[in-house]
Amino acid sequence: MKTPLKDPYDFKCTKIVKELIPRGSVVDSFLLYSGKIEFSLAESGRKVKAHTNKTTIYDFWDCALKNPDVIAENAEYFSSMLAPHPIFSNEKMFYTLQEKWDSYDDPYLRSGLFFLLNRSSETGLISSGKFNMEDFNSISLMNMQRFKIKNFNITHDNKEKFLDSLDNVRKTDYLLFPVGRFELNLFEEGKSKGNEDTYINHRELRETLANDKRKWILAYKYNQQLLDAYKNFNFILIDKYGRRTYNKNHCEDALVFNF
Repeated sequence: MKTPLKDPYDFKCTKIVKELIPRGSVVDSFLLYSGKIEFSLAESGRKVKAHTNKTTIYDFWDCALKNPDVIAENAEYFSSMLAPHPIFSNEKMFYTLQEKWDSYDDPYLRSGLFFLLNRSSETGLISSGKFNMEDFNSISLMNMQRFKIKNFNITHDNKEKFLDSLDNVRKTDYLLFPVGRFELNLFEEGKSKGNEDTYINHRELRETLANDKRKWILAYKYNQQLLDAYKNFNFILIDKYGRRTYNKNHCEDALVFNF
């Protein structure tokens, strides 16, 4: 089962992650968003427990697991409520929804907007990104309606910092972190964050994992500073076709791991 969401990072590393994590393994994954890597693992015989400390992300996937049809219906309603003129014929409405989507009390209404804005944003984020509705269509709605996943469950960690949730994981074979882009966290103060954004202190993440004896894997978009920061650990570079590569000029993703 493919994720019905657009992956903001367009990860290419899923095949290699499955090579690192054997079938039958228990995986605790953090920073859940699109679920692209997590669902592929779950569908191919790994048991995945996905963690998020963001209520809006938890609510979306909880609703998707229970009743994906309602999410699709709500998304379609919001996209056509000004019929025969699409709601996004005026881009101002799109940007207004980016600001207001999380104000709805009903989790299914919020989730419908979450899905619609994800598919209509160039970035795949909900509260930011330029308007582009090409990826919201009948196929994406059908994928949402048919969403069903096995070997997967989701946990809402009631922690302000997602790293604080690591101590609650008692029995697992692997820790997985689909992080995204590596940053030095300079000039973070004053940056606008959406309600779906999980703040990541990359330096603190590295320091925490450096002392963690459990097997862990980080999925990043390629960045030389990332490799410098994790020079004492193993890594695999991956090209745009999902293949291992040693040519940094062709590299899209980088997996860092401690085993």
